[in-house]
Amino acid sequence: MLSKSLVEEYESKRDSVIFQIGAMLYELVTSFIYVAKPLSGQRETTQRQLNVEKKLSDVLIVDSLKKILALTHENITYSEQSMRKIFTGLFMHHYRDIDPETQMSCVKSLGIWVVSYPTLFLQYIYLKYLGWTLNDKNAGVRRASILALQSLLERDALSMLKTNKVKIGATEEVNTMAPRLEAIVERMLENFFYNTEKDMQATRNNAMAMS
Repeated sequence: MLSKSLVEEYESKRDSVIFQIGAMLYELVTSFIYVAKPLSGQRETTQRQLNVEKKLSDVLIVDSLKKILALTHENITYSEQSMRKIFTGLFMHHYRDIDPETQMSCVKSLGIWVVSYPTLFLQYIYLKYLGWTLNDKNAGVRRASILALQSLLERDALSMLKTNKVKIGATEEVNTMAPRLEAIVERMLENFFYNTEKDMQATRNNAMAMS
C-alpha cells in the first residue's frame, strides 16, 4: 500500500503535468494568433493600396505590393495551418481527458481562441467541441463550455468574423454563414438548459415518489 507521502507526491506531479499541458496548448495557439491577427490587418491595407495603384498603372509599385501581399498571405496560411495541427495534435487528445482540470483548460482555451481569432475558429468544426462538452458528466467542464459560448455571443464574435472575412473579400459567404453559426450557438445553450431542467424535474419526481 502506498504511503500518504507517495500519494501526495504523485498527485502533485500529476497536477503539474496537467497544468503544463493546458499552458502549452494555450500558449502555442495564442502565439500564432498574435502573429496572424496583425498580418491580417497588413493584408487588408496592402490589398487596398494595390487596388489604388492598379488604377494609376504604376507597374513597379504594383509588382512590389503583389510580392508583399503574397508573402503576407503565405505567413497567415502558415500560422493557421500550425494552429490546426496543434488543435488536432493536442486539443483533440486532451479535451476528453479523464482529468476534469485538463478538460476545463482545453474548453476555456478554445473559448478564448474563438473570440480572439474568429476567422479560423468560428466554424462548426471547432464549435462542436463546446457543444459536446456541454453534456460532460463533470459540472466544471459543463460550466466552462457555457461560459465560452456565452462569451462568444456577448462579445459579438460573429460580427468580428464578418469584419475579418470582408477583409479578404468573402462577404457573401459570411452574410450566409454568420447567422447560421449564431443560431447553432444559441441552440447549443437552449438544448443544455432544456436538458438540465428535464433532469432536475426527473430528480424532483423521483424524490416525491420515494417520499
